Amino acid sequence: MSKVDELREKYPQITLATFNKFTEADKTQTKKYLEFLLKTWISRNDNNCPPTTNALIGLVNKFDELLPYIPNKDIYVKEYSDISYLKLVIFRAEEAKEEKTFIRNEHVFVLEENDEYILLQPLTHRGSLKYGAQTRWCTAARGESQSFVRYTKNGLLVYLIDKKGTIQQPYKKIAFHVSYSNDVMCEGFDIYCSTDNQVRADNLYNNGWSEDTILKVTTLYKILFLREKKLKKSKDFVQSFSETLSKLDFETLIEHLNVLEQTRNIDYNSTIQEKINKLVKNLNNANYAGFTKTKS
Repeated sequence: MSKVDELREKYPQITLATFNKFTEADKTQTKKYLEFLLKTWISRNDNNCPPTTNALIGLVNKFDELLPYIPNKDIYVKEYSDISYLKLVIFRAEEAKEEKTFIRNEHVFVLEENDEYILLQPLTHRGSLKYGAQTRWCTAARGESQSFVRYTKNGLLVYLIDKKGTIQQPYKKIAFHVSYSNDVMCEGFDIYCSTDNQVRADNLYNNGWSEDTILKVTTLYKILFLREKKLKKSKDFVQSFSETLSKLDFETLIEHLNVLEQTRNIDYNSTIQEKINKLVKNLNNANYAGFTKTKS
C-alpha cells in the first residue's frame, strides 16, 4: 500500500476532494508534507490554522521554499503544530534570506555614511523596504510598490537614518522628497518622520539631529536633486525621441513617394530624401555613452 493510500485510511474524516487537493499540492517525491497538511487541517480549530486550504498550502510551500534559512527543517516537530509559531519561523527565514541575498549597491545609492548616520537614495522598492522598515511610509509598504514607483518617478526620494541611537523617535528615520517640477533651491522640499507626518528642519534639530548634520545632508540632497533633475530631463527626451522614431512608417512613406514619382512630383522625393539623409547623418554623428552608431 502506498503512502498516499495509508494516509487516506488514516484520515477518513477529511473529504476526498480536500484530500486530493492536499495530495496534489505536495510536489515532493515522498509526499513529506501531506500528513502535516492533513492533521493540521483536522485540528484547525485549535492550532491557529489558516481558514482555507489554499492558505494552509501556501504556508507549507513557503516553509519548503525557505528551508535553507530555517534552522529546524523538520516540519513535524511539536513546536510547528502551533501554526502561529510556524508563521513566525517563516517570517524570520524571510528576513534571513533578504539579509543574505541583498546587494546594497544594486538597491540604494549612498550619498553619505559615517558612524552617526547614513543618507541614501533608494533605487528599488526592495531597497526602500529594507531601509524604510518600521516606518509608515507608503514608499516602504510591503506588497505594494506603486507608491514607490510614483514618488521616485516624479521626484527625488532620500532617506536619512540614525545609526548611533541618539535620535528620539519618530525622528530616527527621515524621508526627504520633492517633485522634479519644483525648484529645490527656492521652494524647499518635504520632510517626513517615521510616522509619515510632515515635519520641519527645526523638528529634526529639537529631536537630536545636530545643526551641522542637518545642513550637510540637506545640501547633499539639493546637489543630488539638481543632478537627478538634469538626468530625468535627458531620459524623458530620449524616451520621447525613441517613441517618435518608432511611429515612423517608412513602408507607407515609400509607397506614397512612388505614387508622387509616377506623377513627376520630384520635389517631394528630393525633399524627403534630404531630410532622411540628414537624420541618418545626425544619428551616425551622435557620440555619447550607450548609443550605437547607425550605419547609413
